[in-house]
Amino acid sequence: MADINKEFGRRLRELIKREGIKQKTLAEFVGITPSALTFHLKGQVPSSDLLLKYARRFGVTVDYLLTGKDSAIEGGTESLRVPQASPLYYTISDILEMPRHRQEMLREIFRVIIDADKKAGV
Repeated sequence: MADINKEFGRRLRELIKREGIKQKTLAEFVGITPSALTFHLKGQVPSSDLLLKYARRFGVTVDYLLTGKDSAIEGGTESLRVPQASPLYYTISDILEMPRHRQEMLREIFRVIIDADKKAGV
């Protein structure tokens, strides 16, 4: 179990780094103290409600936080995969590396383009 805990802490640190957020900001978001977050970063797996808050904050599954693998929920967006042969594959990979606020900006830009195409019948 110690390895699972260590990997949980490592994944959480990677998500924080990827998003470029401060640990204090994350602690406030999930409703814990910064020192409690430190325990999680060292590998102490939190309660299920905190796991869910972390997962929602970073846009990952609880399964990913615990095991490093995404569980595909049939019919949900979690099961969507972009084929590597797609011209969008590397672009989407790059977008997923961006901080969350930049991803949200791009999502809004895409939404405007998609809505305009729908109205134009494209």
